[in-house]
Amino acid sequence: MLMFEFILLQSTNPQFAEGLLPISKENRDLIISDIPGLPPIPALELPDPFLVAGLFDWMQIRHKKFRKADVILVNTFYELEKPVLDALQNEVLGHPNMQAKCILEIGPLLPESYVNDDGNFDITTNGSMEETDPCILWLNTRPPKSVLFVSFGSGATHPAPQLLEMAFGLEDSGCSFLWIVRPPGTPGMSATSENPGSVTEFLPPGFEERIMDRGMCYSGWAPQMRILKHSAVGGFLSHCGWNSSLETVCAGVPILAWPKGAEQHLNRRYLVDTSKLAIELEADPYTKEELEGDKVRPEPFYSREEIAKKVRNLMHEAEGQAVRKNIQRLRSAAREAGALGGSSRRNFEAYIRLLHNYGNCNGEGNGHSGGHTNGHSVLIK
Repeated sequence: MLMFEFILLQSTNPQFAEGLLPISKENRDLIISDIPGLPPIPALELPDPFLVAGLFDWMQIRHKKFRKADVILVNTFYELEKPVLDALQNEVLGHPNMQAKCILEIGPLLPESYVNDDGNFDITTNGSMEETDPCILWLNTRPPKSVLFVSFGSGATHPAPQLLEMAFGLEDSGCSFLWIVRPPGTPGMSATSENPGSVTEFLPPGFEERIMDRGMCYSGWAPQMRILKHSAVGGFLSHCGWNSSLETVCAGVPILAWPKGAEQHLNRRYLVDTSKLAIELEADPYTKEELEGDKVRPEPFYSREEIAKKVRNLMHEAEGQAVRKNIQRLRSAAREAGALGGSSRRNFEAYIRLLHNYGNCNGEGNGHSGGHTNGHSVLIK
């Protein structure tokens, strides 16, 4: 989440003051420790702007704008990121170069019907039309909590060798899965994108025939929120984008974490180590050639054995049950936060009052408050 980046940039940790950012090939083994609200962070798990000089310059400019805001709104809720929000209150608010007097968590910013619905959330047909979506139709044939949903968002793709390895891993797991497959190097998709067609050429020979009794591969636009809310879905192999993370928390579906870029590696670390909502996929060690290449963070590679093992862990074993229990608890907390009288609802109402009267910022839930505001605010998603 971008709030993590905000804390990192605001931190007074000596490693930041010593000019070690952006991370380079020479110091990428660095462990960033003692960041308020976060576990120790390997340098290569920092968001992309901390690994590329041009992006880091852009991030610094952005951070200066954050510091000048009077109010900061965050798309999260207190129980999900309590250590981070407490750190912001204790370590960031009141800092000499920080103008903001309050930070208000107002999330999750999702449809109320989605957050509160216990059944198969329907954002398109409202139950009044015959179902036509191929993914939902297939899920309707599967037992409860039996399917692993595999999706990496609308923009991410994998190199061809990794697609093959993922296919073998899913097959070897023995679990049912719905895999949203995107060919290597294809542009980002939206709900209006044309179906890119068959992905058979990127999959192992005979793969689709071998898994047809328990798996579905689909290359079109998938209604992710409806899928996550479907009773057949019991796990989510995810890139850990923040929107997807909020959606799966509100659906109560545990995560198998496979970050791709942006701030997703940092999200993964928090979801795995702090909030215990995800199981981590561990990549193969980098090769000598990868470490000597141009990229500060080479593309990680995940083996079929690791994929199969962790899918089984999530779907069938005790580790997955523990994660599922944790995320069910957070689902209830998300509902409470957005309900009448809940912390996020009260914080948003407080912000509306501020816009009306430019008065004191008294965030009434767990929002962090202070003195006068002139109405300049920023939303961190």
